[in-house]
Amino acid sequence: MSKTLTTLAIVAGLIVFETAAQAFLQLYVKKSGKLHYLLGVVGYALVGALYYFLLKAGDGLAVANSYFNAGSAVGVTLLGWLYFKQDLDAKQIVGVLITLLGTSLL
Repeated sequence: MSKTLTTLAIVAGLIVFETAAQAFLQLYVKKSGKLHYLLGVVGYALVGALYYFLLKAGDGLAVANSYFNAGSAVGVTLLGWLYFKQDLDAKQIVGVLITLLGTSLL
């Protein structure tokens, strides 16, 4: 697999696992199910492992972290808005769009 595809696959995994971990921890706060807590913690452990592989794939720390943070921010924002029905005002929506634009420049 090429370096670009490897990087994209790892970043996608990071975003999925962090978004899932956030969802499970939010459910734990609302419903106090121990399984939600455990899945959230395991999700974050997987995020750490995947981040290591992202760095190992050859991307520099600054770029790798930017992809990860921007993708996670957008993923978690969408999760909060779509699943947990949390409101976004116009300024927050513009912020998400700017995040996406900024990431496209990397």
